Amino acid sequence: MSNDDSEKEKYHKFVALVLESLYKYFVSPDFLFSGVFEPRHPSYIVYSQPALFTTAMFMYLFRLKSRKQIDEFLRNEKFNEIYQKIFKCDVPSGDAVADFFEMLDISETSKLSTNRFFDFTLYC
Repeated sequence: MSNDDSEKEKYHKFVALVLESLYKYFVSPDFLFSGVFEPRHPSYIVYSQPALFTTAMFMYLFRLKSRKQIDEFLRNEKFNEIYQKIFKCDVPSGDAVADFFEMLDISETSKLSTNRFFDFTLYC
């Protein structure tokens, strides 16, 4: 295995760990997005907001810029299986993420309920 392959494998393990932890502790991350306006027409929604935001986060963390990088790194059988469990959809494409963020008013991101991460009464 080359050095690039071992690096990729380490990143894959990290992403899988983050996603599995998300599922274990939150089951559905939808509550974090309850106040965020949905700019898309309902008939065009394929991916949930949490799935799009999570994919964007991984694209940023791992500096994935091209479709090829995104497809190789995130859009594989292992992550699709985990995304299906958590978000009830496949891993969004880079184009889907870009289209969503083009439509989203940046002020909407301030409505993300990140303070709910620290409200431990939600988990008891």
